[in-house]
Amino acid sequence: MASVDMASLNGTDDALQRKIIDLPQEAINAKEEALAEVAKLLSLPENLESIASLRAEYAQKKQANDAQLSTSVNTQVEEGRVALSLLAASQSTLEQLRSNFETIDCLCAECSSLIENHDVINKLNTALHALESTISTVDRVTAIP
Repeated sequence: MASVDMASLNGTDDALQRKIIDLPQEAINAKEEALAEVAKLLSLPENLESIASLRAEYAQKKQANDAQLSTSVNTQVEEGRVALSLLAASQSTLEQLRSNFETIDCLCAECSSLIENHDVINKLNTALHALESTISTVDRVTAIP
């Protein structure tokens, strides 16, 4: 069996790495289990007569498993395609949003430079809000009987 290059697994999840490394051992275990099952099924000489029916039964099971596996793989591939499509659409949307924000920033900077004495106007606006707050507080204090 081919050995697993750990450098090629760089950046993948540890659990996934362990699964990939354990695949050869799982194959050996599956083979041993299959041999034990065959030995159990054919333990008596009379059971040798049923080899043809056992082969047909297991061929049918294998065909069903292959069909199920194929369907599962096709489903996962299609889900992967949909996910990639959604990622591409999301990336496009994010790029458009980034572009819109950059446009807004440019327009804000342009507006700031178009208004003469922008800093003074901002200070006056802040002072106006502070004055309104103070007048409101004075009105509430004078309204106390």
